[in-house]
Amino acid sequence: MNGSPGWKPKKHSQRVAAWIYTVINPIVEGLQRELELLDSGNLSWRFYSHRCEFIRPVGEYVDGNQEPNYSDFLVENTKYRQRFKSHDSNLDAVNNSASALFGALISNPQFLEAVESSFRAYEKARQRDPLAPDLSSTRNDDTKYAAEYLINNYRDLPSHYSLAKFWKAASDAMHLFRSSSGLFGPVQENTRILKRESERLASDLESLRRDFSRRFDLPAAPIPDYLQRR
Repeated sequence: MNGSPGWKPKKHSQRVAAWIYTVINPIVEGLQRELELLDSGNLSWRFYSHRCEFIRPVGEYVDGNQEPNYSDFLVENTKYRQRFKSHDSNLDAVNNSASALFGALISNPQFLEAVESSFRAYEKARQRDPLAPDLSSTRNDDTKYAAEYLINNYRDLPSHYSLAKFWKAASDAMHLFRSSSGLFGPVQENTRILKRESERLASDLESLRRDFSRRFDLPAAPIPDYLQRR
């Protein structure tokens, strides 16, 4: 800690426990989910918000009711203020490059033709499959959804998605743009930078949690009441 000079918490400090349980733990859990997505190339980016849905600024991993503990943690552990800012700046770069890629895709004649060709093929196949949904209601946004799915590296969609059968048939042709178009370089590089920063940040926070647990004799997670009563 390098915050208030001369302040030293005691063993079993409730203040340090609050940092572990309401700040460090949810941030580590959020970063671990984030890394699982990044490992698969899934940015969870959405065209309607132009941001990643499940990869978030660090502060959003902390429950809003715990904002006082989050602020207190940063006051006494000042280096993490810059660390969190660095993560969030890298996330901004990913969001911005994904938005630029989205704009490039939906204005790319080859991509537009590939989407149209895939839908024509789907409509023909739908005549032989009575369970295939009618996609006429999504036609105004089909190119946007195709670009979003491609940015998120989706190969398949959950079966309840209306576009699941279309995308299963079209994804191979769509994914050729990831390797041959030359459009994906910036977002892929920014994703690598974010992943590297998130790995380091999660590891350092886990080390800080172990240090706090040892120095202040605190468990790494709250002990349920039923276990304390044994």
